[in-house]
Amino acid sequence: MTYSLSEVINKLKDRVELSKQQIKRQLDHLVNMGYVNPERINKGRIDRRVFSEEDLRVVEEMYKHIAKGCRPEVAYTKSKKALQEKGLKIIDLDLKKVRKRMRAKVMAIHEEYTGRAEGFGKYVKTYKDPLLTLMMLKGIHFKLPFRVLDLCCGQGDSTYHLKMMGADVHYLDATEEMIKKGIKRGIIDPDKAIIYPVLNGDLPYEKSSFDIVVSRYALHDILNQKKLLRSLYQILDEKGLLQIVDMCSPNQGTKRFYNEFHMWKCLGKPSNIKILSEREIDELYNFGGFKILDKQWYKSKVRSDQWIKENQITKERHVLLKEIAKKWVKKYPPVKSVFNLRENGPWLLIDFPVIIITGQKV
Repeated sequence: MTYSLSEVINKLKDRVELSKQQIKRQLDHLVNMGYVNPERINKGRIDRRVFSEEDLRVVEEMYKHIAKGCRPEVAYTKSKKALQEKGLKIIDLDLKKVRKRMRAKVMAIHEEYTGRAEGFGKYVKTYKDPLLTLMMLKGIHFKLPFRVLDLCCGQGDSTYHLKMMGADVHYLDATEEMIKKGIKRGIIDPDKAIIYPVLNGDLPYEKSSFDIVVSRYALHDILNQKKLLRSLYQILDEKGLLQIVDMCSPNQGTKRFYNEFHMWKCLGKPSNIKILSEREIDELYNFGGFKILDKQWYKSKVRSDQWIKENQITKERHVLLKEIAKKWVKKYPPVKSVFNLRENGPWLLIDFPVIIITGQKV
């Protein structure tokens, strides 16, 4: 007996406390990394993968652990042992190759931001927009002195206002060039900066190290978002605050456009993007152990030539992005109004929805 992708998702939905979108995203990851190997079928069909009974058993067993926050690699190891005890077969996967593929994804993101460090924020307004800073301040309530972690800090702009208020700000980013640029600009204190591969969700800090964690325009690049939230819970002190500012879609339909567009908004190969819907980010905070205190929406207004000037895309990639935008406006008309999509000569004008969400550790 075989199962389509939608049938597998529906079966898993009855067994784990995850949304269908979360299940599909994780399932795509399991397939891409080789944990399960469904058969490919004709491209004319809606579901392009067919899962065997054996595939379904493996996925069901792995999801028992994934739903508890285990990394896929750990879930695979536990599932393999459990299924073998039941006399069932499982793919004998070379975990070294899986780790190699994961490292390749991390390096692709690292190289992307290294190439963008020099021109970062020169033309795209949002990185230094005082309106965004004021909105972020609205969600932060803490008496001085307080300890802040600027997670995936880039050049340190996202917490500069807290530093000027007297906060003890520490910085972490996976890209050395970004931190160097922030130090050169006088924003980042080199004694409080760490270069660390955060994209897998690990953090190099002790428990209760910070009162506030701020992360701006980074969550969509994190490969294991649930693990990151668990890590943040550990490093925050009692009643600590977590403020995430990131691209976010008000609904599932526009989320699909958002992800496809940003997947190609880069210099090289398609990037690993996980832009969430509002409901999904609410679920992520709840999973991590955070009570949402404040939620605001901001519009990041961009003209597409600004990306070219900042070395985020090439002119050839810009042509592709315009085609993607036109395709989605035709395919799902609400995209045009939600993103206020329009043209200014050869350039696209887009208002990207961004969420500012602050939660407290409970």
